[in-house]
Parts: sequence; structure tokens; C-alpha cells
Amino acid sequence: MGLFSANLLLQLLGLITAISVATYLYLKHVAYHYWSSKGITQSEPVIPFGSLWPVLTAKKSVGQLMSDLYSKFKKNRIFGIYSFHKASLVVCDPEVIRFILTKEFRAFQDRGIYRNEKFEPLLGNIFLVEGLKWRHLRAKFSPTFTTVKTKNMFSTVRKIADNLSKQIVKEINRSDLVEMKDLMAR
Repeated sequence: MGLFSANLLLQLLGLITAISVATYLYLKHVAYHYWSSKGITQSEPVIPFGSLWPVLTAKKSVGQLMSDLYSKFKKNRIFGIYSFHKASLVVCDPEVIRFILTKEFRAFQDRGIYRNEKFEPLLGNIFLVEGLKWRHLRAKFSPTFTTVKTKNMFSTVRKIADNLSKQIVKEINRSDLVEMKDLMAR
């Protein structure tokens, strides 16, 4: 019985090793060459974490990582990153962003950001939603933010921002602690 279980254990260990080696080779030679095979500059991935290694080791937040990658690749109009095995495209050029969000949206619907609107309703905004919901929100908001309407709103928004700034200065002069919730409710 002992010889049978030792043989089974060796076979299981061999199977795990073979799967691990196959996964490593797939990631190294196939998955992590997706962007370079298309002629797109990419960040250097760490197997099996992709571009997320600094985030997973708590050296950087996602925002810091993206800021650093943007600074590194800002000369490029676009560049590629990897979230584990999933390839993601980062667009730096405002003209390309405008083109994607208006004319080529069907090909670029997925923002690659996990969200659960049921638990975090504020994540259901026009910047994060996808597909038909995005199209519906965009159709609702587009007439609101035409160039003329935005220019007309600017003076009102500026006046409100100036009033808020003055009120914050008054609150700071009264106390070092400013309760923003109360201030914004006024």
C-alpha cells in the first residue's frame, strides 16, 4: 500500500510540475508578448503577475503605478500593460481617446476595472460603466455638455468655486479642523 501511495504522490507531483511549467511557458512566450507582437510598446511584466507586481507587493498603489507607467511611456500615444494574464491597453493621446470614445466605442467597451454597483453605487458613473449602459448615459449627457452650454456654465461654476474657497478660508481661520460634510451641505 505504501509503494502505491508513493507512486501516486510522484505522479501527482509530476502533473503539478508539468502544469506549472506549461503555464510559465504560455505566459512568457504567448500571453506576455501580445502587445509587442502587435508593435505596441508594453511594460515589462513579471510572471505570473503581469504589470501589477509593485501593487501586489504594496510598494505602490494602482494610481501610483499607472502614473509612473504614464510618465515612462508618455511619448507613446498608447502602450500595453498586463493584469495577471489579461492584456490591457492604456491610451495617452487625447485625440486617440476622443476617437475611441466616439467613433470606435464598440471595439473598446471594457474599461478593465472591476466594480459592483450593488455594493458601491457611485461606481455606476459614465467613466466606469460599459456597453449599452454607457451608450445610454452618454446619449443623456451629451446634449447637456455641448461647447456652448459648457462655456455658459463656466462663470457660474467659477463663482461657486470662489465662494467655496472663501468659506473654507473662513472656516480654517476659526478652527484648524474643517468638517467638509457640513460645509458642503450649506
